[in-house]
Amino acid sequence: MAEGQGAELGHADLEPGHADLVDASAPTAVLPEAAVAGARGRSATGAFRGVPRAYFEEAAQIGSAVLADSAVSERVYGLGGLRCRVRYGDRAAEAAVHRALAHVEISPAGPPDLTIGVWDETQAARLLPEPHPHMLVDYRNHCLELCSDARYLALEERWLGTRSFIDRQAGVAWYCMRDARALPYYERAAPLRSLLNALLVGRGRHLVHAAAVGTSAGGVLLTGPPGAGKSSSALACLGGKLGFVADDWCGVTAGPGPRIFSVYASAKLRIDGLDRFPEMRERIDNFDRLDEEKATAFLSEHWRSGLLADCPVKAIFIPEVAGGARTAVVPTSGKEAWRAMTSWTLKQLTGCGRDSIALLTRFAASLPAFRLRLGGDRHEVRAALEEALARL
Repeated sequence: MAEGQGAELGHADLEPGHADLVDASAPTAVLPEAAVAGARGRSATGAFRGVPRAYFEEAAQIGSAVLADSAVSERVYGLGGLRCRVRYGDRAAEAAVHRALAHVEISPAGPPDLTIGVWDETQAARLLPEPHPHMLVDYRNHCLELCSDARYLALEERWLGTRSFIDRQAGVAWYCMRDARALPYYERAAPLRSLLNALLVGRGRHLVHAAAVGTSAGGVLLTGPPGAGKSSSALACLGGKLGFVADDWCGVTAGPGPRIFSVYASAKLRIDGLDRFPEMRERIDNFDRLDEEKATAFLSEHWRSGLLADCPVKAIFIPEVAGGARTAVVPTSGKEAWRAMTSWTLKQLTGCGRDSIALLTRFAASLPAFRLRLGGDRHEVRAALEEALARL
């Protein structure tokens, strides 16, 4: 990492339980000019073994010091059977992240499976150094590849103004926002996506670009490209027999008995969609910015009883706006469902690799697939999904 305030922090600054991640003999992450110049044509991790660990540990030292100085709260969220502890360094960071996750908050009793530190740099006395120019040699898809390997992942998501430092093996991560108040609306609706996914993949779980509805007995995943009708199909089920699991991003668990689980209780609609869901108007969080943003609502604040945390998954549905009067359910191939689910998931998550493809392939291969040809009547959409799920 570049020179900066992290150099003066010692091992004592790490919180209990994380100090054992530090090795005083680990190589420094500041690289000599000649070494970096020679790395341009080689594998980053093969050229500089130890750099990803050193980079993570320096970020961990600074993050631990920030939270030791000013941590305001600690919350635990249940994500697909895992206990995820999030420590917030300030109220701005908590406000940017917690609202979308509030519905899956659980008792803090018990050891966490995952631990994440979150803070806003505008509220912190200690700053992360900027990435050294040498580290940008292999900067691809928002990932600092020179500082990442099979265990450690360093993300620089510049369009969001966020940085993530992830130890996938230990289940520990740090998330720093340059300014929480400037975080885009879609990130507030589904925060920490790439970071959470990096921690989930090695534990048999994955985030997917999909909506989902169901009951405790079983549910369906609704996947496809933006504008396909995922959100409107899930929202059509509110107030009916099916609970709302997710809109836009849903968790899945692969293996025997695959499941879907809720991560975010937010929903987004295009402005023309409000005509079909007039009851949403009073619940829209960003009504004054709809000329630039999708209408966004945090459903746990309005329909908590209609939310479902998780359930077995019975099928994958691919919604498509058919333009007809009636909604129809038509069988399709598993290959089509896999393609619809993975293509947009992998495009929008940073740091996915072969493990992601393998997990999503196992998940899709175990389920029947259907096309949901959407008619104009939202109540028919709900009825079609309820009837289809009852037959599965």
